[in-house]
Amino acid sequence: MKYSIGIGITNRCNGKCSHCYSREDVEYDLSFEQVRKLCDNLEITALNFGTGESGLHKDFTKIINYAYEKEIKLALTTNGHTVSLLSDETLEKFSDIDFSLDFDNGENHDAFRGIKTSVNLEQGISRCKKLGIECSFACALMKDNYKIMDRMLLKAREYDLNLRINVYKPVHTDKNMASSLR
Repeated sequence: MKYSIGIGITNRCNGKCSHCYSREDVEYDLSFEQVRKLCDNLEITALNFGTGESGLHKDFTKIINYAYEKEIKLALTTNGHTVSLLSDETLEKFSDIDFSLDFDNGENHDAFRGIKTSVNLEQGISRCKKLGIECSFACALMKDNYKIMDRMLLKAREYDLNLRINVYKPVHTDKNMASSLR
């Protein structure tokens, strides 16, 4: 059996997003050895790095290179920070990168995330497009942004990107749930 896997190699992040399901009091990292064993013991065709900002993992480039050598298709979900940390040579090993974007306006997006990521998003998208890497916006559908999904689609079209909408799933709080609008 062949597998396409989404993996969180770290929960470390430079953001403070209230809707993030991976916020924990304790930081964790999977070891290179754990990821290697996974890749060696399963027939993995695709690997998507998500959860925290994978670029903050000390062995991220080593993990990328290992998986790439095994001809595993690589993808990444990021707030833009990880892309800013990678060289073009390493970035080119990815076939797809999803940039997390929850508001169509950079000021609102940055305020919600507690950090300035909109600049990293724009620069990262530009780099990826120049390198021929498929990009998308990944958006969490919440009570604070459900009314602007039409504008999110326009933003994606403006950048000529796909728009992936994930329904917010509460873990730490339900304050962001779209269903709490009732």
